[in-house]
Amino acid sequence: MLAQAGRAACLPFVPVITGDAGLAASHDPNEKLAVGGYGARNFTAGGTLLRYQIDFENLDTATAPAQIVTIRDPLSPDLDLDTFEIAEVGFGEVIVPVGKQRRHFAQPIAYDYHDDKYQFTLEVQVEVWLEGGVVHANFLTLDPRTGLPPQEVGVGFLPPENGTGRGQGYVAYHVRPRNDLASGTAIRNVATIQFDFGLEIDTNQVDPLDKTKGTDPAKEALVTLDTVPPVSHVLDLPAVSPAHFTVAWSGTDDAAGVREYDIQVSRDGSPYESWLRATRLTSAVFEGVSGQTYRFHSLAVDHAGNRESKAPLAEATTTVAAATGPRILAAGWNEDAFTVQIPTETERTYVLEAADQVADAPWINVDQVTGEGTVQTLVDRQPTPTRRFYRVRVD
Repeated sequence: MLAQAGRAACLPFVPVITGDAGLAASHDPNEKLAVGGYGARNFTAGGTLLRYQIDFENLDTATAPAQIVTIRDPLSPDLDLDTFEIAEVGFGEVIVPVGKQRRHFAQPIAYDYHDDKYQFTLEVQVEVWLEGGVVHANFLTLDPRTGLPPQEVGVGFLPPENGTGRGQGYVAYHVRPRNDLASGTAIRNVATIQFDFGLEIDTNQVDPLDKTKGTDPAKEALVTLDTVPPVSHVLDLPAVSPAHFTVAWSGTDDAAGVREYDIQVSRDGSPYESWLRATRLTSAVFEGVSGQTYRFHSLAVDHAGNRESKAPLAEATTTVAAATGPRILAAGWNEDAFTVQIPTETERTYVLEAADQVADAPWINVDQVTGEGTVQTLVDRQPTPTRRFYRVRVD
């Protein structure tokens, strides 16, 4: 995922008169992109391999292809230049992977272009290198017959963009931040792009055609380091709980913020196992077993990808109360129905079951209620047999 850093537009080099058509010139919006992190400050974990990409485009309003594109990108001193690697370069339909830890790339690329307006065969000399902490990239159009730049203004490797992508290009590289940087360090990068030796435009200019209007930090390729993992814990539980009880947890992170939790449980002293994985909830209902003791432990992950690390120790412990049968307050016939009155507990289900005989008879669910902490009534309204057995089951 890439985050936009800024745009610029370059004026042409030297105007060339082309009959009634007026001035023939290339024109480009440019931008510097950085690896996508989290939030407006683009938080990324310490040591993350950062991908930067510098895009350029010849606008559809341009009257000629661009012949030469030059890029200069001074790298931040917070970046580890020993980890620099050219990732790839591309223009139009051409994509050239580089990689393999290469810090210098130079290659002539044969390029045929044909559309309704332009038709040419040329060679594009692409060169990218790192020198003195600055990334340099040159895209140079050459006439394959002479090895020199074309004399015709209508010949260039980057025609005006018409929705096909042929008027766009880019250079991308990888580099890591220095490993001694404090959490919260903001790394900003700004590239300078130039078409056909025209205006030099920085990608963070407020007005791409007027440097006197200043710069916009929102247009810079910002990466903010988050090197500190989050902290979390499970909230206290009562010593004794019903079979279904709520477990809650919370966490904090001073930079990117908590993204998700892993909640682990130990059952009656067994090793911890995952209960909830990568959950964004902060509470959930746990289904326990009568008489068992449960211990809970949490691990948090922040939006930058940092994961909390701590020993699997109990942060909250509870024991599920031993199951007991319901206490029947009253039972009997009432207007052709059999009724049972029982005291109920919240979050428990009470089921009245009936059978025609005790031994080997199927028990039929005839009524059920959800406990409300009050005395409630269960009813069998169709006790057709002259003799029937009843029992109350608690879930």
